[in-house]
Amino acid sequence: MIENIKKFLESAGGIQKELKSIPTVTKLAAIDAVRELWKDKTYKRHKTLGELLPQTTGYSCQTIDFEITDLPAYFDTKSLSEKLNNPASFPHGNGNSILDGYIPLREGDYVTANPRGPLLIIGSGNTLVPVLLSFIYSFLTNNTAVIRSSDANYIGMREILKSFKDAALKSQSPVKKALELAQRSVEVVNVAHTSSEYRTLLEEGAFNLVHFWGGGEALSFVRECLARNPCMPRLLVNGPLTGVVLLDSGHVLHHCDTVASELAFNMTIFEQKLCSSPTECYFIGKEKECLHFAHLLSDQVETYNREYPHTTDTDLAIKIQLVRTLIKREDVTVMTPDSNSADWTIVVSKGSSVLDRVCTQKLRLSIYERTKFLELITVDTMEEAVAMVRTLPEKKCHKGIEKVGTVGYAMGLERAQKCAEMLFDVGVYRVVPMTGIFGRGSFEPADGVCIPREYTFLSYLTSTEATERFAFWTQVRGRWQKGADE
Repeated sequence: MIENIKKFLESAGGIQKELKSIPTVTKLAAIDAVRELWKDKTYKRHKTLGELLPQTTGYSCQTIDFEITDLPAYFDTKSLSEKLNNPASFPHGNGNSILDGYIPLREGDYVTANPRGPLLIIGSGNTLVPVLLSFIYSFLTNNTAVIRSSDANYIGMREILKSFKDAALKSQSPVKKALELAQRSVEVVNVAHTSSEYRTLLEEGAFNLVHFWGGGEALSFVRECLARNPCMPRLLVNGPLTGVVLLDSGHVLHHCDTVASELAFNMTIFEQKLCSSPTECYFIGKEKECLHFAHLLSDQVETYNREYPHTTDTDLAIKIQLVRTLIKREDVTVMTPDSNSADWTIVVSKGSSVLDRVCTQKLRLSIYERTKFLELITVDTMEEAVAMVRTLPEKKCHKGIEKVGTVGYAMGLERAQKCAEMLFDVGVYRVVPMTGIFGRGSFEPADGVCIPREYTFLSYLTSTEATERFAFWTQVRGRWQKGADE
């Protein structure tokens, strides 16, 4: 495997040069051809993933069907073009042009975005989307990439690459050439994180950027290995995050059903394993109002749980029941399915997290073990809620989380803006309405960074006239010479 990767990396420069010669609009047309395939539910690779991914990921067939059906959204060329042309991605928002060649900044000054690759993209195991988007952005920014996919999603990435081949067979040049180059520009590998091959890849691979999705010990290992890599690649990290929700009682009581449905969906989809999944909720209001909302929420969670079921192994189910018992001894409300199964749990507490209090070294239900498990904490003020967002990573029940990345809200926009201003020093990346927790807007950065920009570097070209007119050093030198002459 390592020898194949070395040969691939040796050819990377030539492939990136070919990619740069193909206009971005053509690459977008190629992606759209792939999108058309995945829109068809009878597409053979749609069926293959539907059969295999439940086995490799552990997600239910219903959850996997949701993920596959959602794939065309990530190939949407309108959204991708908006992402490239976002002023936060590239100067003046000219992403489509700046990737193709030099564009003028002002008279005599020009800039282009060149590929930073070869890239090494290390995917997470919770969903296929991060590595899929990384691959799409790598292609659009004229990069070559080695993708180290998780065991769970390796098959998914292989099938997606095959769909580029399928689309090429149905396309004409220049789209056909772009699709063929997309396949040549990437190598997908599946190596265990404990293997010597993985260590060699990190310590010796001729990469310029490593994009890591995840955290914990796996990230520490990557940092350690990259420190020995003579190429000194940059490290871009999308770390382990979680989500919380802030509910304003005045707003919630007028939109109970909608808010409960949105929160239940985000609790349930992908078994609460996404970096935006809400794992704690702060209800600004009275405990009685929170209890009323919690009952509505429990009905919605039960509905979504039937739509997106999951299986809990026996040992974990016993652990969940023990934790529920300990929580009930704290004299708080615990809501569960009528069967008392371990499928989902809602806890209603006052002022602080009872789940964190009952967590001990001997019995700790970690955030990675909890599925469809949410604690609603009643607080009196927004300031109290924001303080809890700030301290959440310190809690035993959230060990392993770097910080809160997503704050979903159910309140008026003016109150939400006040909340966002109070969160400025917490490091929260997203403050979004309930409907925006799962989806991402085309202008929205990925955890605070614009990936297309990170995958490139800006190359500057200037004329003699512009240098004389604008360059700082030229102006300083001119003033110095003028002073010397006098």
